[in-house]
Amino acid sequence: MDGTHLIDRLIWLLGDDIRSVSGTTSNFTHPHLSADDAGHHFIRWESGITASITRMGWVHGITEYGADYYFTKGQAKHRRAYGRVGTTGVWVEKDNDWKNVPFDDINSQEVQFNDFVQAVIRGDSDSPTPMTHGRKVLKVLEATEESHRTGREVVISDLMD
Repeated sequence: MDGTHLIDRLIWLLGDDIRSVSGTTSNFTHPHLSADDAGHHFIRWESGITASITRMGWVHGITEYGADYYFTKGQAKHRRAYGRVGTTGVWVEKDNDWKNVPFDDINSQEVQFNDFVQAVIRGDSDSPTPMTHGRKVLKVLEATEESHRTGREVVISDLMD
């Protein structure tokens, strides 16, 4: 359900030269759904960068979305909590403390949809977010599923072109 979004953000931030992934992904808290609701992805880039994504769905709880990112040389996190003041933001670790990163609060789905509509009107050959990007995100998620099934790290660098 949301694993693809977290992978998408990492590819957007760190590039798509992913070498391998290992981890687990499943629908532990919502077994009736045919979608991931929990998982852990350990991703290695060709450049030597590593990152870890951990996520968990819930049956009951506060409506808060976000992620914790653990990189080779630092951490970052983001949260979006609906109806709770002061719990939405982006933070990076600096000197063993969280530093808030200011950003404009926009409706990203609306912006992305409008960009897509404008691309159609212009007759662009591809959308503002290329389809190849979406395929790369799905390859990483599928590699995590394969790693979950086999218990092994899955090399995907050859599949990312």
